[in-house]
Amino acid sequence: MAQGYDFIKTYNQLPKEIFDVVIKEAKKHQVKIVAHPSFKVPYKYHFKSEISTIEHTEDIYQQFLKYEIDSLKIPDLAKAYAKANQSHSPTLSVFKRLVDIYNKEDLSNSFDAPYMNSLIKQFGKSDIKFHDARSNNAKNVARMNEQHKFHLYIIGEMHKAGVNLVASTDSGILYTAAGFSIHKELKYYQEAGMTNFEALSTATINPSKVNKLFSSIGTIEKGKKADLIISKENPIKNLSTLKNPEFVMVNGRLLNASLLKKFEKKGQNKSNYLVTLFRLLKFQYFDKY
Repeated sequence: MAQGYDFIKTYNQLPKEIFDVVIKEAKKHQVKIVAHPSFKVPYKYHFKSEISTIEHTEDIYQQFLKYEIDSLKIPDLAKAYAKANQSHSPTLSVFKRLVDIYNKEDLSNSFDAPYMNSLIKQFGKSDIKFHDARSNNAKNVARMNEQHKFHLYIIGEMHKAGVNLVASTDSGILYTAAGFSIHKELKYYQEAGMTNFEALSTATINPSKVNKLFSSIGTIEKGKKADLIISKENPIKNLSTLKNPEFVMVNGRLLNASLLKKFEKKGQNKSNYLVTLFRLLKFQYFDKY
């Protein structure tokens, strides 16, 4: 924690004995876990107070349902989530990028591709090449499209059960650009049956419930940070208005639309390949834990 990390991230092949040690250490150091569900323990084993959120709706399909689309088991799982007061982080937008590859969309020419880190884009090309080859099989394409629809059903059932859903996109993977992808994510929540207010809550109020790091944001009230988006229209009536804000306030600093456009332009096609590579190598080989 001395290096400034806010969370511990667990991954999908973590054995139970190591998982238990991580949970013990997280409790000891009072740092929360965000859990990519491990295949080495039962799915509901992740329902623990030390875990802020369980990540990735696709892992309900992969881990809990063992790659079977079984809608009959989802309502009970959603109720178990709610009973355990466990939060879920869907990341539907990154999976939808995978679906887009199977449907032969050229992600490298998408409107948000210029805003991706150049090294991350290079890494993404190999993933895209691998999945593009698999997309030549019509059964694979149909399965991926059906799985995306199933994810929407899962989120709908979780929402109806009162599960705390926290918006997230897994940006950086498969040309999922930070910033742009959150608007897509909220759109999928709407498709899953949420109102505009409910979808917006997943990116504002709901995160403030899962960790004290977010307790000073998420709502507009005395004593909280002045982090605001000021839009021309009411986002409760038109959520897409947030794509073009009139003003953004960051910790009390007001940024107008003109300045935001300058930031957006400056963020395109950054020459950060070597800098990112250096930082990656430094972390991999020189930083000490």
